[in-house]
Amino acid sequence: MKVIAVTVNWNRPRDTLECVESLLHQIPSVPEIIVVDNGSTDDSVEKLQNSGYSFSLIALKENLGFSQGYNLGIKHALSQGADAVLIINNDATLAPNALSTLSNYLKGNIGAIAPLIFYDADPEKIWAIGGKINPLLLEKKDTYSGKRLGSNLPPFIEQDFIPACILLIPRTTFQKVGFFDGNFYMYYEDLDFSNRIKKSGLKLFVITSAHAWHKAANSSGGIDSPNERYWMARSSIRYFVKHAHGAQFLFIIPFRLISAIRTTIKLLLSKKYQSINMYWRGILDGLKDIKR
Repeated sequence: MKVIAVTVNWNRPRDTLECVESLLHQIPSVPEIIVVDNGSTDDSVEKLQNSGYSFSLIALKENLGFSQGYNLGIKHALSQGADAVLIINNDATLAPNALSTLSNYLKGNIGAIAPLIFYDADPEKIWAIGGKINPLLLEKKDTYSGKRLGSNLPPFIEQDFIPACILLIPRTTFQKVGFFDGNFYMYYEDLDFSNRIKKSGLKLFVITSAHAWHKAANSSGGIDSPNERYWMARSSIRYFVKHAHGAQFLFIIPFRLISAIRTTIKLLLSKKYQSINMYWRGILDGLKDIKR
């Protein structure tokens, strides 16, 4: 099986090169690597070009966002004959045997698989492995997030959604469900993609013997940063409008209003006033998106 890895950089060349290095240390075979520079405004392109590492670099003149940046890299990988594409956040790294472990499970009606992802700053604490989606509210519920490595985990876990931080996706999935929705600039693109995969009849799994580590929310400025709050809010509106139908809105709208109030109170108590402003601006911009 020919696997090509795709990662997207935006103003974080050091993280990207650490990610690339972990890919170059995969055993027993190293994948081809594509790095998409998403219109960085620093010296990322120069540092990537002069790194001495072996990978293909696609330098964009503007930031197209998470989904479009990855779509461009994925399409290039498929044009190069990839049987499967590994997408990996540039602030994530893989254990040396992770890719081969994932590849061994990529068969049958699997739409995508993910490794067990830990916090980079706390290497035995689980960051995320996806979870279940409430069929009425369309809300996600993470499973095992925050637990330690010693937790009793089965060898593989079927999920309703898996995070796009690291995914191994066969060519057939893209042929069946398409690519990431480019309208999701940042966040919720993985929930949308997972929903579409599940609706197509394919399955999503986490392989717990494949390990990876993630520096959470680096590209957006950190958890609860103004940028993270803005795009999380705006993309959430697009997600719920896209996937909810009819009477579901009678339950989703009040639930989301309560969630917005709770988020605002949390940010207020943390004195993150700019994040509050950007959070509500994201909601308003998300509502404007509905009319477009």
